[in-house]
Amino acid sequence: MSNQRTSLRRNRDYLFLLSGQAISSMGTEVSDLAYILLVLALTGSAAQVGFVGALEAAPVLVLSMPARGFFVVMAPSTSAFHDIPGWFA
Repeated sequence: MSNQRTSLRRNRDYLFLLSGQAISSMGTEVSDLAYILLVLALTGSAAQVGFVGALEAAPVLVLSMPARGFFVVMAPSTSAFHDIPGWFA
């Protein structure tokens, strides 16, 4: 086995991963914009657009705290905030 280090710019698998992630992120942003424009075109209401935006963000907001609590319980030594007492007591 060689100990020679290679640059990530020359690693084919890494470039595929990076390219795929970039394309996926761009597609996510385009679909978010499309939802906003669709709601605006169908309803003509900025309030409805805001409501749809809130519904898009709701799962992240609702699930992030329980997921973090699960992570703290399952891997307490690797948690970024393991020294802050009482968060999930």
